[in-house]
Formats: sequence, structure tokens, C-alpha cells
Amino acid sequence: MASRHLYTYTTKKIKCVDFHPSEPLILLSFFNGTIEIYNHESRKVVKSASVSAKTIRSAKFIARKGWFITIDDAARAKVFDIMTFEKVAEFEAGLDFLRCVTVHNEKPYVIISGDDMYIRIFNWEKNWKCEKSYDSHTYYVMQTELNPKNKDQFASASLDGVCYIWSVNSEQPLMILNPRSKALNTVDYCFDESKPYVAVGGDDFMVRIYDYQTRSPIHRFEEAHLDNVTAVRWHPMNQNILLSTGEDGKVNVYNTSSMQIIKSFHPNMGIGWSISVFDGSNKFAVAFDEGVAFYTLGDEEPIASMSKNKLLLAHGREVKSYDQRGENTLGQWDFDITSLAHNTNGRFTMVSSAQQGKWAVFSTLSWRLRFQGKGTSPVWSGINDSFAFLDRNTVEIHSSKDNTQIISIKVDSVSSLFGGSMLGVYSKRDNTIDFYDWETCELVDSLEAEVLDVLWDGNMLAIRTFDTVFVLALGEEGFEFLEEIVIDCSSFFFVSRCLFMVGNSKVSIWTDQLTLDIHVLDEKVWIMGYVSKDRCLRVINKKGKIIDIPLSFEFLKFATTLEMDLIPSIEDGLRDKLSRHYHLHDEVELAFSLAVSNDFKFRIAKEQQWLERMLEVASKSDLPDVADLCLKKNDVDQAIKCYREANDYSSLLMIASTVGDAALVEECVENLEGAVQTLFGLQYLGRKDDIVNLLNDNQMQVEKRIYERTYPEMTPVQMQVAVEEEVVAPVEEEESIIVEEEPKSVDEEITEELESEVPVKREAEPESTTTVEEEIQEEPEKVELDTDLSEIEFSDDEIPVQEPKKKAD
Repeated sequence: MASRHLYTYTTKKIKCVDFHPSEPLILLSFFNGTIEIYNHESRKVVKSASVSAKTIRSAKFIARKGWFITIDDAARAKVFDIMTFEKVAEFEAGLDFLRCVTVHNEKPYVIISGDDMYIRIFNWEKNWKCEKSYDSHTYYVMQTELNPKNKDQFASASLDGVCYIWSVNSEQPLMILNPRSKALNTVDYCFDESKPYVAVGGDDFMVRIYDYQTRSPIHRFEEAHLDNVTAVRWHPMNQNILLSTGEDGKVNVYNTSSMQIIKSFHPNMGIGWSISVFDGSNKFAVAFDEGVAFYTLGDEEPIASMSKNKLLLAHGREVKSYDQRGENTLGQWDFDITSLAHNTNGRFTMVSSAQQGKWAVFSTLSWRLRFQGKGTSPVWSGINDSFAFLDRNTVEIHSSKDNTQIISIKVDSVSSLFGGSMLGVYSKRDNTIDFYDWETCELVDSLEAEVLDVLWDGNMLAIRTFDTVFVLALGEEGFEFLEEIVIDCSSFFFVSRCLFMVGNSKVSIWTDQLTLDIHVLDEKVWIMGYVSKDRCLRVINKKGKIIDIPLSFEFLKFATTLEMDLIPSIEDGLRDKLSRHYHLHDEVELAFSLAVSNDFKFRIAKEQQWLERMLEVASKSDLPDVADLCLKKNDVDQAIKCYREANDYSSLLMIASTVGDAALVEECVENLEGAVQTLFGLQYLGRKDDIVNLLNDNQMQVEKRIYERTYPEMTPVQMQVAVEEEVVAPVEEEESIIVEEEPKSVDEEITEELESEVPVKREAEPESTTTVEEEIQEEPEKVELDTDLSEIEFSDDEIPVQEPKKKAD
């Protein structure tokens, strides 16, 4: 398995690193007593704080509580909230330096060990009470680790050179492993159910593997390090992979199936102290004196292949099958499998090991080995039963019937082969891929591209690069370019000339008719194929979990043929996506036919001013828009109908008053809620008493007085009737009527008289430059009257009453 360095976060001296099990966070503890949470995806520090005056040698997440715990050289354990760094608890956890804290995955326990030679279990549900204490070690206890296959067991490594296996239920050791080492610094369990192994590392520079059931040694890597080994860690996903680091600053990757060191890193960052693995990923991190380095074990893509609804998944040397009946173990191979592929009809399956440079062909159903050989990059033909593999600078093509060689091709600087309708031979040095005929081995065409994968569907070819997918068609004169799709694609698959792609957290489809995003992903997946029986696209995540995305065959057929009869059979969600796609590309008729939502249909119809279609799909809230269009098209009757159904009596009142429909105005007045609009309707109808009552009800006294003084006696309706009947009522003289008004005070009478005799003329005044405070301080202007009020005599009995002026009817 190819391992590689990802990046380095350079910082102060780190003693421990721990990945959060579900979030992209790591917890770092420092020699100077600082704690830091770092986001390893954004590569930014989330939060940092100094929580101790002493060295913090170990810190771990308690993820299910939202906490983290630290232990320091002051023998104190402290618990903090992840988000706020607020202290949750603090207690004494030993009598000397504390070396390691381990969090139980299921029980409310933390296991703490240190230089006082004790191991203690604390229960946070009992106010961090010490429930168990183990004292069998005779020197510093450097590390403890839980058994992932039995959560009641844990192991400990001590400088006394002994590894004990313990139970959380008993203070007596279950067994003793004595590797006869000077001192042990680290211990870890293998995750593989079939391998009851522990790995230990110590001051003898070696990494040793033991079977803890038989208490017998399995293997020791004598030249693992050049100095003390400080940390070992088995990988939970790649269970045959073991990691180690030490005081020599190296990072080693071991294959525990072949018992070989397959990769060593020398980051030159000082002493390596701690290793942590990101759950469900190939990523791991190593803490050093000068920072933390991030690595990955090969690609996260699962080793899988699917044919005829049956999926095969390889893990290590084992191959399992998945179908409607469930999971089944098919068998094993002698080597770790790095590639797996069905032939065209699915009868045979080819596996290979890149490390060993070997391949083998099995019958799929019985998993019976047919033949095997040496070579790399084996691929199947897409047109016959042959297959090809690379043997140094020669491409050999063999028959899958008896493994006889059919033909060979001499090549130079070849990196990998690709199968399908034609044999692809890729040179990474030249960034070119040559395509050969399977039967004649003649060169057909060459393309320049940085190729990651090649996929065929008949004469159609898709080439995946780092950020683009190219779609081509093979003709008589070579390849014809069809499409360039910019996408960070991790996998793709052809189904009935529809190309499905996974990238940018989406599943997308390409045909010669459209390119469309059909599904949003919340995790990274790889496409396995289409299951017509279950009407779904089958994908798999990095943990090997199978996920089905509903997808009807009618949708696939419509995407390539655009047959309108298929629309009712397409899922509503996909119909909506198709509709919005075609609307965006101005194919409005097709968009309207595909739309599921009446709201979106109405939006399209409104944009195109399709009145009849708007009426078909309009909701009550849409009817005013329909009525507006009716008015534009001079269909007043339909507009009135729409406004009435929408209860839009404000707009209806405007139409009624314009066309002079008194009955319609009466209807509007009965249904209107706003006082102003109702007043307009009442005025139009000449209902003075109702107007006055409405003004009173709404406490509009000022408006009422104005109306009583200025309202016309003949309303527009009355005038219209008079004109139509050509009758003008004669003006009859009426006797003068003296209206008795309430007596006014002397001052009010004088003020009214003066206002009537001396009108004040106002001229435009220039803008004032004085401030508000200056205006307030200015004295009001005095008005001098020509008449001396003291010389006027009034009688209380003789208060003149003004007669109202008569108005014509």
C-alpha cells in the first residue's frame, strides 16, 4: 500500500496528538502546559489555551460528552469543554508524573497511569471517583490501551519490561507478556478479529508482535528504529498495517501479513512522541518535537467491483460478496489485494498485488483459482475473453480460457494499462496514452492527457484527469471530441450511454443532451454500477458501506432520447431538476412539461405570458398576477373574476370605479378592510352617513370635520345617472334657515373676525441658517392690532349667529 506524507503543521514541542472520532479536529498537548485544537481540513488553529504550569504528557477527547481531558506532571487531571475550554472538573489522579490517559469507548471510565507505578480507573458519572487501582508494575507505567475486540480488557506497557493484560472488572492481571526487553514504552492491539495480537515497542529499538492468547511471540522487527521506540499504532481500517515512531524521528509503516517494513519516513522534526489515526480514514498523524506531520495510507477508495448486481469487496487478503441475500465471504488470496475487477460477463474476477507484482484469475461464483502469474496493472478486454498485464517493458495479452499468450507489445516507460473496448497504454513520463486494437495490437490513436482512469461504453470513451473529464467518440479516423466537463471527479460509470460522475460532493450525469447534478452527497463515495431490478445507482463509501441512490430507468432513457411519454414515470425530484435545467437553457416548453411544482410552472408561464396556462396552475396568491395580465390583454371580465377569487377588492374597486359599475363598487365596499379604500367606495356611492360613522369608528375626528364642511351633495354616481337620464333637477329656492350653533366665547369670536378681515400673506422665506437652539431662544414676533380691544363693548345677550350659505342641489 502506497503511503505518502500530506503536510506538516510546525509548532512548539508536542507530547501527544489525538484525533476527534467524527469532526476534523485534533487535540495537541504541549511540553509547556498548553492545549490546542487544530482543524486538519482547514489547517487552522481553532482554539488554544494554557491550562497547566507543568508538562501535559497526554490529552484525549471524550467526544460523546463534548469534553477533553488532560494529565500533567503535577499529578492533576483536568477536564474541559471542547467548545469553550471551560473547566468541567479537576482532580488528583496520582502521586507522581502522569504519563497516559485512555478513554473507554462505552463505559464512563478514564484509565490513567504514571510514574507512581499505578494504573487507576476513574468514573465521571460518580464525580470522578477512583473505582479501580492496579499496582502490579514495578516501574513507570508508560501507556495503556483498550482491546477493540473486548472492551472490558486493556493492556499496559511499563519500564519494568512487562506487558500486562487487565480487566476493568478486576484488579488482578489476566495474563503477563514478558518480552525480555529493557523497558517498554508503548503497546497497542490489532483490530483484525482473526489475529489476537498486541504490538509493543521499547528501549531495545525493536517493535515486537505477540499473540496474547497463546502468550507466544509472532515476529520482531529488529531494525525498526535506531533509538528508543516511543509509539506503536495499528490501523483500524487497514488492519494489517502497523505504524511506529521513536526517538530517532523515523515513522515506519509495517505490513503484518508479510512482516515487512513497506515504508519509512524521515521528516527531520526531532523525536516522535505520539501517533493517532483518523477514524474511518487512511489519514494518521505523528507528534514530534517540532510539530505534527500528517500522512495517508494509499487511496481511500475501497477495492471493489460489481457485476450483475453482485458486489465484491476486498480487504487485505480476503474477498467478500454482497447481494440481496446479504454478505458472504468468498475466500482469500495469498497476498494483500490492491486491485479487483470482473471480466465483461462477470464469470471471472482478477485480483492483483502491486507490492508483490503478482496477479490471479478466480471463477467468481466458487472463488476457485484458475491461474496466476507475475506482472502488474492487469486489465480485462471489453470485446472478448482476453486480458493484459505489464511485464517490465512488455504488454502481454492472454486468453482467459487457458492463460495462453495471444500477442505481446513492446513499450517504453509505461506506467499503467487500461482495459475496455481498446487497450490503453499510459506513459506518465510523456503524459500520453496510446490505444491499441485488442486483436491486431495495431496502434489506433494517441492522446495527450494526465490520465487517472479510462472508461468505455461501446465506442464512447471517458478519460478522467485531476480536474476534468473528457468525453470522446471513436470513429473511422480516430477519436472525435464530444465534451469537456470540469469536475474534481473521484469515480465515473457508464449506464446506457449516460455517464455518471462523483465529484464536488455531488452525483452528476452527462448525456449528449444535458449535464445535470442529480444527487447531493454528505460523504465521499465511489460508483459501483446501476441495479435495474432495484431501480437505483449503487455506490460505496470509504468504509465499504453500500448506499443506493434511487434512479428510475425511465429517467436514463429520457436523458438520452427526450421522449415526452416517459415524463410521468420519472421521480418528482429528478423531474424538478430537469425542469430547472431546461428553464436555465431557455427550453421553456420542455421545462414547463417537466415541472412538478405548480409554483414553478406558474413562474414559467408568467415569464412567457401564457395566460391560459397561468389560469391552469395559479394558486390564490397568484391570481392578482393573472388579473394584471388579463388587463394588459383587455380581458376585463376575466380580470374581475381573478381579483374576486383572490379577494383583492382594492384592485377590484379601481376597476369598478373606472367602468362605473355601482353594484361592483357596493360589493367592494362590503368586503374591503382598509378605512381609506372603504371611504373612497362610500364617497363614490354617496353614502354620507356611512362615511361619518366610519370616521367616528376609526377615531378620525379631524377628517370627519373636514368632510362635513367640504363634501359634495351630488356624488359621481348621482351625476352619472342625471346625465344618462338627461334630467337636471330645478334649483328651488328655500327659505333661509338659521342654524343655531353653540355660543362661542368672546375671544373666539374676536379671533375669527380678525382672521377674516386681516388675511396674512406669506412669502417664500430663505433657508434659515440658525440652529434649533437659537430658534428656541428667539422671542416670538409681536403682532400689533389696529383695534383696541378694551374699547369694544359686548352684550352677552346679543351674539350674532352666522347663517350658512345656501348651496345648489
